[in-house]
Amino acid sequence: IPGLRAIGVDLSRPLLKWSHMPTCQADVAQLPFKTDSVDYIIAAAAFHHFPSVERVIQECARCLKTGGSFAAYDPNLFHPQRLLMMTKPLRTIFYRIGDRAMSPIRFKAMLANNGFRQIRITYFAFEGLKTGLYGRINFKITCRIREQGLNWLMPFVAPWYLISAVKTHG
Repeated sequence: IPGLRAIGVDLSRPLLKWSHMPTCQADVAQLPFKTDSVDYIIAAAAFHHFPSVERVIQECARCLKTGGSFAAYDPNLFHPQRLLMMTKPLRTIFYRIGDRAMSPIRFKAMLANNGFRQIRITYFAFEGLKTGLYGRINFKITCRIREQGLNWLMPFVAPWYLISAVKTHG
């Protein structure tokens, strides 16, 4: 996007060193940006790490300008593997203690409660050069479900979801 000025934010200084854009080390629950100063917020597989998702959403709403766009993708709690492995007691075996999948329905409600509208959820699976066997199977299943027009099944078979919204008021 011509003229776009992006800033990567993370609590971890070592992760910021990998960025190819300007960065800011900060807690996303206390962003160092002025109120109503940001046009877009994009969070990539981040919300399942935050201790207080509600607080981070409030902070995103504070920083976004009215009409600003929000987008985030995260693990889908309703996917069978996520439901099994990212909830207690197995979560402590397979994931770090703080990681947890979140219901996209709950995420949508929190956005709506914080002044966001035009909220849209899209379910998907990744496929890439280094995708493991399980990831490739997930991708093929989600593609087949879409091809068959069985989109109502997507919340239960797609391992990821993208949620987007627009801030409508301060």
